[in-house]
Amino acid sequence: MYINVAVSGLIETPAICLVGLLSDRYGRKAASIVFTLCVSICCLWIPILQYQSSDEITQFQTYLAMIAKLGIAAAFALIYVYTGELLPTEIRSGALGICSMIGGIGGVIQPKVSSMGDTFAYAAFGITTLVSCGLYLALPETLNKPLPDSIEEIEMDWQRKEQEEDKKKS
Repeated sequence: MYINVAVSGLIETPAICLVGLLSDRYGRKAASIVFTLCVSICCLWIPILQYQSSDEITQFQTYLAMIAKLGIAAAFALIYVYTGELLPTEIRSGALGICSMIGGIGGVIQPKVSSMGDTFAYAAFGITTLVSCGLYLALPETLNKPLPDSIEEIEMDWQRKEQEEDKKKS
């Protein structure tokens, strides 16, 4: 038991290293999707395996849980960078505070979800992370792009992209 707790804490170090490597090479959006999808797959697979009973299956579930922990630690570290790059300068600090507060709601809800049983908890976390993967698809990539200074700048960028898409369709 103590080994699992130690590994769970130590796994955050490689997670942060992976964030740096993947997000700078492939972009914030792609790295966020990969880490979140990793969490989703692991969390959805664990309840399926709970109906099997063998030492190998239990050990594999522990590996999956540690991989999910690595993925969620990486996604959590990356979300602050990505969110900061998405928001315009004029509202960045306040909006990041609001995003952090909303994220804190998940921390308040988590013990209640976990008390409903392992199967329900893993399924709930797997489904919510899968939904967040889909939501990432709607966000723009921010790697090597200038930070927006105003909301108007973001709106003009969206309008320009819509016009480019309309030209491609024509």
